[in-house]
Amino acid sequence: MVILSTSPLFKDPSFLGALIGAIITGLIAIFVMGGQIVYDKKKKNQEDNKNFVKVLTLIESEGGRFYSLGKVIVELGYQENHMTAGSLERIEKVKQHLSAIDHRHVPQEYYEEFISFQSTIEALLKNIKAGMEGLPGSEGNIEMLEDFKYEIDSFVKTKQKLQKKI
Repeated sequence: MVILSTSPLFKDPSFLGALIGAIITGLIAIFVMGGQIVYDKKKKNQEDNKNFVKVLTLIESEGGRFYSLGKVIVELGYQENHMTAGSLERIEKVKQHLSAIDHRHVPQEYYEEFISFQSTIEALLKNIKAGMEGLPGSEGNIEMLEDFKYEIDSFVKTKQKLQKKI
């Protein structure tokens, strides 16, 4: 410390002013950078929420369509008639839309529920096809469809919560 106080630089008022100015400027820069990091994080979180709301909207509309078509087929006893004609193809098309959802837009806390939803779609489609072909394995589809509807409703509630945050 003795060396610093005897240095001619520290006795020069312009050097001390510049040093103090540099320290203050550095602290302000750190403060502004911290604020910018918080802002960027908040903005990214908001953008992620918007993307997830889009995914949830797709699940709500296409999942509802899948549920309705499946319920018609199951309630009519898998009989081929004007009500069920083409329904299986439409269900497969809806399943393709739901399978095409980009997993990157699903937050980690909902990922397991999302994968379960995808698995339920696969199982339901398999069972409905079995019923349409008269094969065993289509028992319990009404209960599966109701569980599927519950999963859709759960996603809809999540969507409503996120929309309030955005």
